[in-house]
Amino acid sequence: MTVGAPREIQISTAPDHVLRLAECRPIDAIQELIWNALDAGASEVRVELDTNAAGVLREIRINDNGTGIPYQSATAGFGTIGGSLKRAAPKSNMSRPIHGKEGKGRLRALSLGRKVTWKTVYAEGSTMHEYGLEIRRDAPTAIRLSDATPQKSTAKTGTTVIVTDPLPKADSLDAAGQSEEAFRAFALYIKLYGGVTLFWNDKPYDVNKLLVGEEKAELSSGAILRVLYWSEQVGVSHLHLCNEAGIALHEIPLGVDARDLNLTACVCSTKASEWKETGQLALSELDSGIALLISTARARLREVIAKKLEDQGEDLVQQWKSEGTYPFSEPEESDRGKDVERTTFNKIALKIAEHHQPLVSGPPESRKLTLSLVRQALESNPSSLMIVLDEVLKLPKEELEEFSRLLKRTKLSALISATRLVVDRLDTIQAFSHIVFDDEWKKKLLERTQLHRLLVHEAWVFGEEFSLLADDEDLEAALQAHLEFLGNDVVTGDVENASSIDDEQKIPDLLFGMRAKRSYDLFEHLVVELKRPKCLLTQKELSQIQDYAFRVASDSRFNTQKVKWRFVLLGTRLDGFVETMVKQTQFPAGCVFQNDRISIWVQTWSDLINEAKSRYEFFREKLAVKASTEAGMENFTNDYPHLMKDRGSSKKKDLAISALKRKRNRSPDAR
Repeated sequence: MTVGAPREIQISTAPDHVLRLAECRPIDAIQELIWNALDAGASEVRVELDTNAAGVLREIRINDNGTGIPYQSATAGFGTIGGSLKRAAPKSNMSRPIHGKEGKGRLRALSLGRKVTWKTVYAEGSTMHEYGLEIRRDAPTAIRLSDATPQKSTAKTGTTVIVTDPLPKADSLDAAGQSEEAFRAFALYIKLYGGVTLFWNDKPYDVNKLLVGEEKAELSSGAILRVLYWSEQVGVSHLHLCNEAGIALHEIPLGVDARDLNLTACVCSTKASEWKETGQLALSELDSGIALLISTARARLREVIAKKLEDQGEDLVQQWKSEGTYPFSEPEESDRGKDVERTTFNKIALKIAEHHQPLVSGPPESRKLTLSLVRQALESNPSSLMIVLDEVLKLPKEELEEFSRLLKRTKLSALISATRLVVDRLDTIQAFSHIVFDDEWKKKLLERTQLHRLLVHEAWVFGEEFSLLADDEDLEAALQAHLEFLGNDVVTGDVENASSIDDEQKIPDLLFGMRAKRSYDLFEHLVVELKRPKCLLTQKELSQIQDYAFRVASDSRFNTQKVKWRFVLLGTRLDGFVETMVKQTQFPAGCVFQNDRISIWVQTWSDLINEAKSRYEFFREKLAVKASTEAGMENFTNDYPHLMKDRGSSKKKDLAISALKRKRNRSPDAR
């Protein structure tokens, strides 16, 4: 049987008006089409995304097993806007409440693609019929209606919506989490009326199988907060505003920290349908009445979530006790002190369990060890434990996962030590800057008993690659250190009589040595002549460092092609003569002499500090730490109290104090 010839249904309105009504998010359009299927009594609705080999979306299909659309209803159902046949039928043939009554939902499909086709099979008496409708974005008021043709009696009713030539924005439907977002609006409806399974690319969303619990809470004006709990994540980022039948009419941000609970929150109100029709729901948080309801619902939801988490925590603690991993034994009688200790422990352990799955479902032996360590840390240093936990547990999920992967490659203690080293060195650089440039410190800072001694302990400021070879030794002792550093296979010449290069004025402050990175057999020595901050560097001071350099160059025992010498005069201010010398065009800036074996440099404290800072700048940025002069000075005072007060300390006394300190740090009691 054929009902009418192929024809065109005209919507009596302007095309741009139709497209404005159709405009919405792709996910909203999918939801409207699912609601149409449920209103038609469907028990199964399938959303299928067809992509090509490159992952580009080619077609969208929404298929249902509902009653289909009777042919005689096509003109009334598709030819008008603002009215729907559903108004006359408050319930579907499955005795479920009807969602749509405005007749606009079908137009939302145009927000998905340039052509939308409906293929529907319906029953008329004992005969099955099929026909199709087509609507295009380039002519949205003209709907093409095909003939209705008889089908075999075995044909099944239902409707398939096919969207071809998808719009670019529809590609978002293929992103992770879209199925959960599309389906969450149906959770309460399906829970209340049952018999419905939704599919997204063949993956089922069966409420009856996923639902593990529900809570209700009375709100003002007869509204009800309903919270559904799921066995897996279904999307919890929104609060659904529903009518009394449980049909979600609008959604807003949840506005509550749901933690890791898998839940759907719905506020059901008898006024919701009226708010929807008057447009008040679209401005929900601006409408005073609706805003008050939302505020009340969120406050109640926080209470519900807190109670749920508390119950889960009690269950987990009981699990630890039952399996013997809980680090406390049951007391024979009440002990208030122990009760407080256990309560604090439980809160911390449960907080860790939120982010550390093994405490929930890992091996019992691992759980027992972790819980024991938490107890020990809490008893030994609770304030430090709380700081660490607070920082770690605030990490976003992605950073927490990265932290976990990092701990598989190195120890937490190593991460802490490396971070502490960088932070301490940044602070130390600031402290050196302070004592060298601060007016008060410059007046009292002494060269040998303070500044020199500090540099002995913090020699890394000259470069991580250097090792201290000689500390305030004469050239003979410096030569001996040089020979020992190089080894017998490198050194040539007689070591015995070095007196020819030694007198009271030839005592370099610091001698450093390193193996060159480019070759293991190449060496570089750094000789530093240090001047106190208030000392002006003149020709006299420059001549002193030049004298050291040329004596080394003329001595056969220093004369080896495997060693290069770098001599540095370090101070804060240069006079005109020295300024001129460091700007010679034939040498690099700061260099006053250079050949293939030795170089002589004048360096200011400002340059040294900036170079040290630059070596740590990358780490400073990544650690998001700010260097602290106060912390650096505190470290100096704690580590070297004998150098930071009065007139400092002699080399002998400083070395003795440092040796005693190292011995104490190695002792078992110190640990």
